[in-house]
Amino acid sequence: MLLIPEEAASTFHMIPFALNGSELSLAMEDPSDLEAREFVKRKTGFKLNMSYARRPDLFMHWDNIKRTLKMFLPKLFLEILLKVRKEQVHMM
Repeated sequence: MLLIPEEAASTFHMIPFALNGSELSLAMEDPSDLEAREFVKRKTGFKLNMSYARRPDLFMHWDNIKRTLKMFLPKLFLEILLKVRKEQVHMM
């Protein structure tokens, strides 16, 4: 879930981990950081459910997310490209 820019997540030491309706669950090293919380509220428009997380755990999860995206995004883009080309051929 990449609702928050990586730079902001790194600066504020946070990671979103669940979205339930209009409520975003967010793990942060400092859940009392009002500046960070207001930034996320403005950026996403969601209500926040805050949790504490240790900094090493946050960075480990961000690394896992980046690794997963690097593995799956190229395949997803290729599938979309092939679908678009197939639809273009059918339109001719």
